[in-house]
Amino acid sequence: MKKIFIILSFLCFLIYSQEKINVSTTILPYAGIIEDIGKEKVNVIVLVPPGAEPHTYEPKPLQLKEVSKSLIYFKVGSNIEFESLYLSKISKLNKNMKICDTSRGIKILKEDPHIWISLKNLKIITKNILEGLCGVDKNNEKFYRENFEKFIKNLEQLDKEITEKLKDKKGKKFIVFHPAFGYFAQDYGLIQIPIQLGHAEPGPKDIERIIKTAKENKIKIVITEPQFSPKTANIIAKEIKGKVVSIDPLSKDIIETIKKLKEAMCE
Repeated sequence: MKKIFIILSFLCFLIYSQEKINVSTTILPYAGIIEDIGKEKVNVIVLVPPGAEPHTYEPKPLQLKEVSKSLIYFKVGSNIEFESLYLSKISKLNKNMKICDTSRGIKILKEDPHIWISLKNLKIITKNILEGLCGVDKNNEKFYRENFEKFIKNLEQLDKEITEKLKDKKGKKFIVFHPAFGYFAQDYGLIQIPIQLGHAEPGPKDIERIIKTAKENKIKIVITEPQFSPKTANIIAKEIKGKVVSIDPLSKDIIETIKKLKEAMCE
């Protein structure tokens, strides 16, 4: 009888240890980080799907139903419009769901919510995610901390590589359609020049101004995002005899996004 009890206890432990916890977040880059730390222990629900724009996306009823099953919601916390509009409503769906502000400890730039496009900020964001996961799933705390340490080492190594690569690029100006890369620019002493200001489409005078600036500073790269039409970027690139580089700030693989930015700055 004792032997049967031990076997049943062991089976219960296996079932529990393999069970995933439900967690939610706003955008794909954060899902990627959570999965790097939580791996097979977490089931991540993302509210803003691939290709959608967080400034304008409205969650579907089925998504809200899924979120209501979560133990914790990892919010970006940098005044991203989706969260300003919907997070209070989402939290009411499950009053037991914890809200983790992943921006805690980060100095947020004015009118720039893209805090995750920075290796320095990512270290803080990941630490906040770690604490959130450990808070709702203490049984797997050791597992989460081990994955966190590996992830942080990779961030630090990449930061060293980029710092070395861009050490002679301080003050370098680069053109972007949408101002999503200000934190990356701040980290390495670069200057971001946006085509679009606010949500308004750039007019002829705006385009002329950018072309003039590009020619004066010998800028040959125009960075655009897949969430926006490349039409204006293509016009500017043609006028300055440069090229358009598409970089997605909402890609799930945020490390790859930052590597692409580094490569664009080195051209």
